[in-house]
Amino acid sequence: MYSFSFFSSSKNFTLHSSGFPSKCALNSKYSPLSSHLVEALRVREVIGLEDLNYQLWKAIVSLYREDSLSHFYLLYDLLYELDRIALLLEVRGGVIASYALSWRGWQGLGVHLWGFMEEAVRIMDFDRRMTIHVYLPHQLKRVLQLVESHGKVEVKRFIDMVADEEFFNPCNMELASPLREKHLSVFMEIKREQGCILSSAAARHMLLNSKYYGVFVDGRLVSIACCYIRLPEVWLIGDVYTHPDYRGRGFAKAVVSAVTRDAIQSGARALLHVEEGNKPAISVYRSLGYCPVKIRPWIFYEPQR
Repeated sequence: MYSFSFFSSSKNFTLHSSGFPSKCALNSKYSPLSSHLVEALRVREVIGLEDLNYQLWKAIVSLYREDSLSHFYLLYDLLYELDRIALLLEVRGGVIASYALSWRGWQGLGVHLWGFMEEAVRIMDFDRRMTIHVYLPHQLKRVLQLVESHGKVEVKRFIDMVADEEFFNPCNMELASPLREKHLSVFMEIKREQGCILSSAAARHMLLNSKYYGVFVDGRLVSIACCYIRLPEVWLIGDVYTHPDYRGRGFAKAVVSAVTRDAIQSGARALLHVEEGNKPAISVYRSLGYCPVKIRPWIFYEPQR
């Protein structure tokens, strides 16, 4: 089961959704199958990648179609990053009750926990840095109990913000240019300034597989943004960075506008994550038409040294 709270500047509402039959349906004396359904839900299986079958693929696609903003990492990684992920699905009565997904990045693991299962530790690596996305905030305490004994943990809250065709308000797009492989050296330089040391291979992979835009001043790359994930329904925008000496000149708006335009022209919604306390960035994104839709806790894990 899951419950998400959505909010915008104009309205507040809560969406509750469940893949399970309702309590009334299970207990109804008019349903001859109710006892069988109750028994089926008691049967719990934890299934890995190697055991995915057609029915589970259908269940995964259904999750995504019901809430693409929550499950796009799952679908994208299964389609395009299969050699870099580990996955566990908790299945009850043929329904996905929770899942744990991990992706091996250049500098650590990205872990996505939808629901809760103790077996999630099997897809974690406590000797590496991890960023753990907790999709159901009420499960945060239980997730912390799984990981905090292994290393240092810090919890931050991130806002998911979304822009669509109706509200998108671009700014300064003419300043932004697409980045290509020929920009490899200046790209590596701005990433170093950002605090991210990349090998040439890693930087080239990022440029070729993520849609980057940049702003140049006198030949120097001073601002970047990209799209990490592209699906027909959702593009994930990220890696927004402007060199400190060039902030306040509208460059971040330019690069975010350029990649957001591409997302919306493709027919998708653009989504980005921003830390709750990053007021300047939130202000920039709001001015471009991004609206907050969810707040979720992220756990930043550092291994013991």
